[in-house]
Amino acid sequence: MGLMNNNRVFYLVYHSVSNCAFAPPELGLTIDPNRFLSHMRFLKKFFNVISLDQSLEMLKGNIAPISRAVVVNFDDGYRDNWEVAFPILKKYAIPATIFLATGYLDTEERMWLNELYFDFYRTRIPYIEVANQIGERVVHSLSDAEARKKALLSARAALKASGGTDRVDLFECLTSQLRQNVHDVDSDGLKMLTWKQVVEMGRNQITFGAHGVKHLILENEPKAIQRNELYFSKEAIEEKTQQRVKSFAYPGNAGRGFNENTARLVKEYGYKACFLFSTGTGFNEIGCDLYSLNRAEVLKSNLHLGLELSGSRERLSKLKRKFS
Repeated sequence: MGLMNNNRVFYLVYHSVSNCAFAPPELGLTIDPNRFLSHMRFLKKFFNVISLDQSLEMLKGNIAPISRAVVVNFDDGYRDNWEVAFPILKKYAIPATIFLATGYLDTEERMWLNELYFDFYRTRIPYIEVANQIGERVVHSLSDAEARKKALLSARAALKASGGTDRVDLFECLTSQLRQNVHDVDSDGLKMLTWKQVVEMGRNQITFGAHGVKHLILENEPKAIQRNELYFSKEAIEEKTQQRVKSFAYPGNAGRGFNENTARLVKEYGYKACFLFSTGTGFNEIGCDLYSLNRAEVLKSNLHLGLELSGSRERLSKLKRKFS
């Protein structure tokens, strides 16, 4: 099995390696630990898993092409990356990069969207009012699992389309409703890393990139907030790990998450590469733009992973579009 073109790199991204009960599978946020283990065995057997730094040098043409090149990375910085993924990565000597949302590290907080997911999971209220993307207020039933999921996805879409004080107000409106009546449940799911854990991993083939301070979708935010997210996340990681941070992963919207202002700022602050959230393909050709690198999630079986990394799924998708 091999990549169809040795002049390209595939970036494979994960988030949480867990079976978190309150994270709906449709969000693509979690992968079962046993499946992750199976993925790493598969990668080790059939592909060349290289470091992020190696991949950038290859894409710049500074080193010879590496056949079947795959880079493993994680977004956000979940504690299970250390508890579950890290021992597996060490066992198979697989390098990886974790993009950290630094404002949540060393806390018991969840990232803001994950807190919303938890609130939807534990609420007992019968319905919720959500302002949609054009400002209309829509009432969603929470009477069963399907209705609850529909309401959550609607609330999530509205939040991801807003920024600044609008996002803050909408989030507070949603959580204040959801927390009026809740089940008495708790969960350690989607809690974040500590800096001690980060430093330990940094001594063992794990490198780190920035993912903002509070995981904000930068294209929605004013310039001052963009500056804070880009500058302070990089500064914190470099100070704590003594690693130079060269790369930034844009939170949020698939294939985007930034605007012209963001594109200028990442260069101003010394980033050498930026990664898109999820684009439908993880392939990147030698000579490509290093500030909009593709990544893809594959959370299903090794068969699906093989189809993705071999380029088979990509080719089938192109054929379908051609003849549709």
